[in-house]
Amino acid sequence: TNPIAIKPFRKTQIADQLDLDNILVAVNQLQLDNQALQQDNMDLRNALNYLHA
Repeated sequence: TNPIAIKPFRKTQIADQLDLDNILVAVNQLQLDNQALQQDNMDLRNALNYLHA
């Protein structure tokens, strides 16, 4: 096989893999943010219930 023909494909593959890795990191961060927001939401609800009691 022609090494010149392989090079751009490999570069694209590596770029795609990096994109995928970045997406997975971002998704993981969003999940963590979501958990933190849900916890904040529960804390605020508890505070409201305490104030209304």
